[in-house]
Amino acid sequence: MFGKIVKRVLASVATLFAIITVSFFMMKFAPGGPFDQEKSPPENIRKAIEAKYHLDKPLYQQYFIYLGGLVTLDLGPSFKVAHLSVNDVIREGIGPTLKLGAFAMLIAVSLGLLVGLIAALNHNSWPDHLVMSSAMLGISIPNMVLAPILLLFLGIKMRLLPVSGLETFSSYILPSFCLSLFFIANIARLTRGSMLEVLSSNYIRTARSKGLPTWRIVVFHCLKPTLIPVVSYLGPATAGMLAGSLVIEKIFVIPGIGRQFVDSAFARDYTMALGMILFYCTLVVFFNALVDISYMFLDPKIRKK
Repeated sequence: MFGKIVKRVLASVATLFAIITVSFFMMKFAPGGPFDQEKSPPENIRKAIEAKYHLDKPLYQQYFIYLGGLVTLDLGPSFKVAHLSVNDVIREGIGPTLKLGAFAMLIAVSLGLLVGLIAALNHNSWPDHLVMSSAMLGISIPNMVLAPILLLFLGIKMRLLPVSGLETFSSYILPSFCLSLFFIANIARLTRGSMLEVLSSNYIRTARSKGLPTWRIVVFHCLKPTLIPVVSYLGPATAGMLAGSLVIEKIFVIPGIGRQFVDSAFARDYTMALGMILFYCTLVVFFNALVDISYMFLDPKIRKK
């Protein structure tokens, strides 16, 4: 099993290297540059700026200089944010972004598993129909539509919850719920389907024939195999949640790194955009690798292969 974990880690590193390479050259080949303005600076000043940031060197040299910085975890200076490096910008914004993502993921997993189990244990009854109808509604409404509506009614008109920032616990509720609703619905559907499949298994029929109570069958015999498809979904869900946080941070004025990512892309701030891409992709690759490794502990068949 240790060998499989090492292979998965090496595959993750290779994936990140490919992402860095493709992103670097895509940014460089995009039209425009970080210092293109309506009124161009004098030629000598422009050359001095390009020399400072190594933009006067051939493209392959710029690439290896950037890789050399990554080896020492130096993402380079920002071309647009004065006196700050990319590391500084990420360090300042990573807290709110990760807090929002973690809180939203906690809500998604907790509520998704709970309502999915309720639907499966009440198959073809009104709780099942209610959960599945609500799940379809949650999948259909994008967070960029849901967030302004909830912000208007619950935040501005009814004044029940804060409308911006993450200063208090209550200020997490609206943005986290808007960010997690789509994932709550998907996890609920996965949990329901997986639980129904497990409940129809032969060993569950045997457990019932022995007179075991339902709660014991669910907790000790059904829950672990039910979680396998849910765990497999958590990797892509993390990616989707991080991508969705870019919009949520804008709407709720959260000082995370999502706003810097959008601004740097439009401003052709190469190092900032690449740093944000690398940060997000590292998280996504890490969580996907974590999911694959957790398979080995949840499913003995995978562990024996």
